[in-house]
Amino acid sequence: MNTQMKCCAQFIAIILAVCLGAQPAFAQSSAQLTEQGRLALVNRQFDIALSDLNRAIEADALNPIAHYYRGQVLGNLGREQEALDAFLKAAELNPGWGEAHRMATVAALNTSNLPVAWEQAVKAYQAGADVSDSINHLLALEKAPGDLDEQLAAARIFVMPVDTEKLEARQDNPFGGGNVVGAALDRGGIASAGSSNEIGNPSGSTSTSRQTNVGGQQAAQAQAHFHSLLMQLRLSLTNSRHFGVVAGQDMAQYLMLVEIAEMGGASGNAVKGHLKLVDPRSGEEAYRRVLELKNISSLAELNSEIERIVNLLEEWLLDRSG
Repeated sequence: MNTQMKCCAQFIAIILAVCLGAQPAFAQSSAQLTEQGRLALVNRQFDIALSDLNRAIEADALNPIAHYYRGQVLGNLGREQEALDAFLKAAELNPGWGEAHRMATVAALNTSNLPVAWEQAVKAYQAGADVSDSINHLLALEKAPGDLDEQLAAARIFVMPVDTEKLEARQDNPFGGGNVVGAALDRGGIASAGSSNEIGNPSGSTSTSRQTNVGGQQAAQAQAHFHSLLMQLRLSLTNSRHFGVVAGQDMAQYLMLVEIAEMGGASGNAVKGHLKLVDPRSGEEAYRRVLELKNISSLAELNSEIERIVNLLEEWLLDRSG
């Protein structure tokens, strides 16, 4: 097994471990069905694999691994358009996953969808995947996009977990004290989905109170909102022609940190903090801007603010590069 395949296998194993160990019952079932489907795929039992993976997606439609393996199964069954759709869904659910983008490139080539093949090849390359064969194949079919070199040279970003240290140190911490949000977001922004009691009582003590339970419920809700924030950042950066998202800090030119300092307001969902880019080698801060959301639970507002931030980041990057 080559280095790239080993890295991919390790990355998939990490995601599966998170799904199995940190998700609610329905998602555990999805992860288990995904593993069953993967094993059936390895054994070339494609009909069984497809059935298991379809059930995994029914249990949790947001499971990117299930969509990824479903794409592999469909490709082996000769259902190339469906395979492409599955790989694109896996990449959408886990932006910056180079292997999903690479397989989407292959499937797009197999369906002669050259625009999508170019788009996914660039995203795969930006994420650190080896797509040299696919790019050479594309170049043999048509002229490269005029800005291909610029896209391939996009600044690579690793999106860090949400930093809630300042929020949780406040006397008016809405979660009742303790590292109840940050601890749940310590795996690359993947929010833990334990019960509200577990989240509100991280010490494991059996002594709880109504205030703790309420704080736990608020923390669980905040986790979901912060997870959506990170996912939207990754997706917007992946769709940018000037940035690429990578799955490891060692591949990144910048680390993106979201620091939450205040949360509350009339709706309880107002958020204030900062968004920063940090050089992973020197630790120096390269970029900082205020992050302020009146209602983090509003997907429309979240998308609008993230789009605005990424546009400003692109302007900053272009000015910085001269």
